Amino acid sequence: MSGKEQIYFLIDAIDDIRTITPSGRPLIIDPTNKLNRNYTDIELMQLFTKLEKDKQILKVLKIPHRIKQTDIVERLYPYGYADDGCYHIELLPVFDEYFHNMQNEPEYQEFTGYIPPAKQAQSNESRIETLYEKIAEVDEQIKIRREAWANAQDTINKNPFYAEATRVGNLAKLEQQAQTDIGNFIKQKETYLDEISLRQGIPLSRNSQTQQETNTLANQYDQLLKEVMEPNNPTLDRRYNQALKEIKSSQHIIKPQTAPRANDVNSFTLTENVLSINGKTIKFKKDARTLVLLKSLVKKSKGIYFSEEAKKLEGAIVDDNKDPKDIYYEVCRGIENRLAKMGITNFLEYDYNQAKINPRYKNLSK
Repeated sequence: MSGKEQIYFLIDAIDDIRTITPSGRPLIIDPTNKLNRNYTDIELMQLFTKLEKDKQILKVLKIPHRIKQTDIVERLYPYGYADDGCYHIELLPVFDEYFHNMQNEPEYQEFTGYIPPAKQAQSNESRIETLYEKIAEVDEQIKIRREAWANAQDTINKNPFYAEATRVGNLAKLEQQAQTDIGNFIKQKETYLDEISLRQGIPLSRNSQTQQETNTLANQYDQLLKEVMEPNNPTLDRRYNQALKEIKSSQHIIKPQTAPRANDVNSFTLTENVLSINGKTIKFKKDARTLVLLKSLVKKSKGIYFSEEAKKLEGAIVDDNKDPKDIYYEVCRGIENRLAKMGITNFLEYDYNQAKINPRYKNLSK
């Protein structure tokens, strides 16, 4: 087989295996039986590396006969498995798009005999409904990974045999792995939301490059903050102050924008537990944490920083060991999902550190 044909055969096998794989479980690729020994060990390793690193359509969780150097990374995934001589992989959200594009290649159709079905234009409403289903699937994957991350952190913190340096190092490695993994799904969700906005004729409120730069700066700030809190490290004060000044002055962080044109201004009111936006209304349960957060955002037009919110959200069952930023972010995401069903996708502007109501929406509440 040529190089392309090797990719075609492998992707076909992966798609076939996921058909019988339970939801939330890794795909198990047997090189001997399922792939009929069509690849040498080196070829198969190179192919999986290309699909993971270059195409970024899957993640390799386990390689046959791999010697584990640490259990930390494995604890990020809620799977238990032994070395069975198989590759264990997880498909990323962009796999379907990659596979669909590949099926439209004449070389693929000639190699596999695949005949694409007659194209039928999907209605706008049907496509939007499909996108909401995909968003729900992505949200579930994010939830699974957050729970696995929290469990792994708890395991590390409770290990009595770890020295402090070892514990801190393992937590840092775990955080880096988790943030990368979760970030892939967050980006995919933002892509779906952007498409919904386009199909509903709503101007996009996101800029992917700007958001990525914002997250990078925020992560640098958090890392420096951790370092500054370490004892006997006075030389980091200057770096901390410089980074803080740089981040606060950055145009990428959410801050008041220039006044929008009159015909661009939308309006909203929040009366008791009813939010009205441009004539569309949504009702929240009284004392629910979503309503509490909305009231806080209405009072503070410039926005709130999650770390500065001393009071916990009412109605929330909070684990003292859980980062409150995660709780606030989940609430913001819940509000956004409810509003998206009404065709409103840009009411809130938020990330993992702060949130505010989009200045394009004028508060008419009395």
